[in-house]
Amino acid sequence: MKSTAVLFVFVARVCRIYGASQITPSYCLKPKAAGKTCGGGPFTSWYFDSESRKCKAFTFGGCNGNLNRFSSEAQCQRWCLRGVPEKPVCSLAAEKGDGTGAIFAWSYDAKQDQCQVFLYSGFGGNSNNFQSCHQCMNRCSGNKNARYICNVLNYQLMIYYYTRLPFGIGWPIWKI
Repeated sequence: MKSTAVLFVFVARVCRIYGASQITPSYCLKPKAAGKTCGGGPFTSWYFDSESRKCKAFTFGGCNGNLNRFSSEAQCQRWCLRGVPEKPVCSLAAEKGDGTGAIFAWSYDAKQDQCQVFLYSGFGGNSNNFQSCHQCMNRCSGNKNARYICNVLNYQLMIYYYTRLPFGIGWPIWKI
């Protein structure tokens, strides 16, 4: 009898901690709504993407929209991923790290709602560090033109470095 009571208390605590906290509020399941431009907008806001179960940035016009809109990635995670430890990635500033290497990497810039290339040292830094523009945009941006944006950015990057390389050296290896 005593072991059954102890088991019941244990199961009740587990359910309370993990079960109820995993329920996503209905407003987080609404689609992204950019709203209309007004009130000093547009602004960078964050929404919960229910398919990827990640918070992503988007440009909010300033009026209308819906409740699936947050002022920061951390706020979105706090409300929509209850019970999951906050791990802001996309709102972190790019960090070169403290190694001695020079590797092309991509980090998300929420103000521009796109990823930008930077030289990563190969050691240290933070989580806002992706091997390709496509990985970066898929994780951090809700922009429907993400694929096009990455193709343009990769092309511009290749042209920039190609025109600065001495003839005969060849192309760097690109991760697209």
